Amino acid sequence: MIDIDSKAHQRNFLLSTFINMSLDVANLVLEKMEPMDLLRARKVCRSLRIAVDKIGFHFGYINLSLMKNEVEMKLSGTKIRYITAANGNTNVIHNEQTKLIDGENFVERAFKDLMIVSEHALKIIIRNSKDSDIVTTFNKLLKSETCVPVKEIRLLYFSFDEVITILPCFDAKGLKMMALEYVASNDQFEQITHLEQWKKAENVELSMSVIASTVILNSFHFKSFIIHQVDEFSAQTAIQIRDDLLRRSTFQSCEIHFDKSETNPIEIAKVFKPDYAGGNDFKIEFLNGNDKFDIWLEEYLYNYCLNVKRFLK
Repeated sequence: MIDIDSKAHQRNFLLSTFINMSLDVANLVLEKMEPMDLLRARKVCRSLRIAVDKIGFHFGYINLSLMKNEVEMKLSGTKIRYITAANGNTNVIHNEQTKLIDGENFVERAFKDLMIVSEHALKIIIRNSKDSDIVTTFNKLLKSETCVPVKEIRLLYFSFDEVITILPCFDAKGLKMMALEYVASNDQFEQITHLEQWKKAENVELSMSVIASTVILNSFHFKSFIIHQVDEFSAQTAIQIRDDLLRRSTFQSCEIHFDKSETNPIEIAKVFKPDYAGGNDFKIEFLNGNDKFDIWLEEYLYNYCLNVKRFLK
């Protein structure tokens, strides 16, 4: 039989000993702890929470997968699973140990933990299983949070409408990079360009079904952007890149994929080098005042990819 009172006494004694350490010694102990251990430590008491927050810690990334009857969270390699249990309860599995949480839905439990660790993460990746039926619940919970503080958000396999709901929940002031992968786009994509998250981010990556080429012009304020795939790429768009984008001091690079059937690569090359007389694949060095750019077009089976990169001095 386990002596619960004795266990509690020992735990309180150890905690008291730690708290009574000199501040310098306690900080040395905390600085050696892993992020997951620091996260547990700050839940013990107010003093430890203050001490841990003062030291600061970060998870490199949070990878959240929304699946049928399960949510999986990875914190820089540490995996936690939230699985639905009988009577609306939740099983939380971590380090091969299972803990039953009574009276709490598995999505709600995972979301609460996500909000705690997101304050200490640089990047959040949220992946939606195609068979998932929990996105509606997740989005409803997320809408109650308007300033999730991360520098990078990456959304995979969401619908366009779901993306429009999720993005505004992230703090636009701190968001530096946003990526939308395998998102079904539609003719309403312009709605995203009106969001503060789009306007304030520095880098964007779009891996979606075909979207209108106008999204290129709406990306000129980014330091760098990658777009898969626009419906067409005209010489007029290349001219706007030459006369506008390349004159912006903040611009660093872009990568644009587009269909072969709607493009004349030689016309594009001549925008940057009027005497160009080569083939479809090209690499051009373009000078714009004191700035120099490498511009090249790569040909693939079904599409072209235009790359523009500022030459680093």
